[in-house]
Amino acid sequence: MLFLLWIIILLEVLIFLRIETKILKSDSIKTPLFFLGSPFLIVTFLALLFNEYLGFISVNYFVFVIWFMAIFLFWSFGFLVNYYLKYKIKYATRLNKKLITSKDKEEHMKLISVLLLICAIPILIRVYSFSNSTIHVYASDVFANALGQGIYGWLRIGVLVTVTYLLCIFNYKKILSIEVFAISIGLCTLFINQIKGIALIPLLAMIIYRYMCGQFKFSFKLVLISILSLYSVFYIAYAMPYILAKNFTYILSNSYFMLVNQKIVGYLFSGILGFSGALDTNLSLDLPAYTAIAPIYNILRRLWGGQRAQLVSPSYIDISENQTSNVYTIFGTIWEISGWLGVVFLSSIIGLIGYYLFFRYKQNNNNKWIGISYSTFVSYLAFGVFDYFFYHTYVVIMITIMVVLGFYLSKKIRIKF
Repeated sequence: MLFLLWIIILLEVLIFLRIETKILKSDSIKTPLFFLGSPFLIVTFLALLFNEYLGFISVNYFVFVIWFMAIFLFWSFGFLVNYYLKYKIKYATRLNKKLITSKDKEEHMKLISVLLLICAIPILIRVYSFSNSTIHVYASDVFANALGQGIYGWLRIGVLVTVTYLLCIFNYKKILSIEVFAISIGLCTLFINQIKGIALIPLLAMIIYRYMCGQFKFSFKLVLISILSLYSVFYIAYAMPYILAKNFTYILSNSYFMLVNQKIVGYLFSGILGFSGALDTNLSLDLPAYTAIAPIYNILRRLWGGQRAQLVSPSYIDISENQTSNVYTIFGTIWEISGWLGVVFLSSIIGLIGYYLFFRYKQNNNNKWIGISYSTFVSYLAFGVFDYFFYHTYVVIMITIMVVLGFYLSKKIRIKF
């Protein structure tokens, strides 16, 4: 039964991608649907195969029902509505490789490197103020709030934006350069936050953008390198409290290696099984419906005063004997917060935004800035198999900054109907 539902969603995604290929007359491995649907299909397939063997709970059938409807709305309102607007797009299979080697690249990279260091260094100084603290302090909410709120929260957004730009356009063959130094400092500040998604998004955006440019070829080698890179990020993120506490002996032990691998597998299934567990137990998150659009709500609250929306689910679901989850995939979180109305509305809006950026990216075929903005947006879609990231204010601000800069720096902003 569950595998049959999985096959139905697989066919849904393949049919929509085939329609895109026919209409666009190019491959559809670059569209928002591919980046949204592929991770979900891969993770659910693995969960269906191994969840009982690894001691995890079963996948609830309603997960597939929600995702089937959400994908349909996402694609219908995203692709069809944007295509109906009849943008005059020059469909090209690849971006010009000169995007990476253009003459103005050095100028851009130096400026972005300086901005990155300006944002990152104060965060590192703040971390240094916690020196000689115990592992419990580095793993606590006190430490996380110190780096994620106020001016340091804004600086973190600056690091996210600039390090993403640099990763996408720097010459990775030049190891000894100011750009590589700035990227190293930037990634270090993101790892210190110990939030896996914050460190993973810039790296995934780089892989997607360079693939779309033709610099990375879609191959087994690329997939393997991507998996190893993401694994390394998880390993370092989990090890960061022990590194800061100078407990190097433990993170080099076999027991730690086994513990991290167990956590990584749990994290891989956390969204799908977290949503399944929530459905099995009829969980109520006790979060108001406006939490699904928390960034807009919180901005209005900041202007007019009042309590801001809580952005993290207070409810944890047991997905195995020793692991819990409080994430429910992108559409699962929307469903748990605001029901069918939220799923219909937000899946349509997210689809509209994703495909709008995709069509504008195709229209501005010689513009790297819109390409990087699009790559960042679909990176968050790819992580939709874990959680709904667009209700985090810093994510919306980051994407907004990148999109506005992309359109501003583009010389071809005209929309032709």
